[in-house]
Amino acid sequence: MSPSHAPSLLTTNQILNTLSRKDYPVLFASLQAVHLPRGKVLYEFGERIDYSFFVMSGMISLLNQIGSHHIASCYVVAGGD
Repeated sequence: MSPSHAPSLLTTNQILNTLSRKDYPVLFASLQAVHLPRGKVLYEFGERIDYSFFVMSGMISLLNQIGSHHIASCYVVAGGD
């Protein structure tokens, strides 16, 4: 993704919005937009984390299994409208 896409990305993601403009070329050289279906599991417990996700719209939840039948949402990241 090119730095020319920065204005639209920065207005929808508060983490990216805090970066200095001098950091844009390095970041945007390897940044790519992906669309994930609802319910997509990004990582399972114990898996190596290879990618960072900057939420533009929608929500990502960190879930924790409690016992054998209960799941609790521990952390939620939302972006966009």
